[in-house]
Amino acid sequence: LFGQGHYDKEGEGEESETTTHEVKAKVFRLSTDKEGTPSWNELGVGILRLKKHKTTDKRRVFLRNSSTGKIILNFGIYSALKPSLDKKAISFIGHDAGKQVPYRVR
Repeated sequence: LFGQGHYDKEGEGEESETTTHEVKAKVFRLSTDKEGTPSWNELGVGILRLKKHKTTDKRRVFLRNSSTGKIILNFGIYSALKPSLDKKAISFIGHDAGKQVPYRVR
């Protein structure tokens, strides 16, 4: 739909799911430097997809980097997920290696 790149197409692991929404997006993750100063670091650009499993109805957020193919976002949507919207971005708490991490999608 959006990107014409190889990595913008749906791929392995998505066969049993339906895409309910997709949009080109840039993803940032909040991290802290050595001094403890927080800053938003860009993870990449790709097609953000909201996926729905065809038999279980489980839903997830998925985004693969358009230029490298690396999976940037891949986690289930759960009832406690409370995204917030500002003028240019959606912010939410995701999970990375078992830790809660703030993400921003623009």
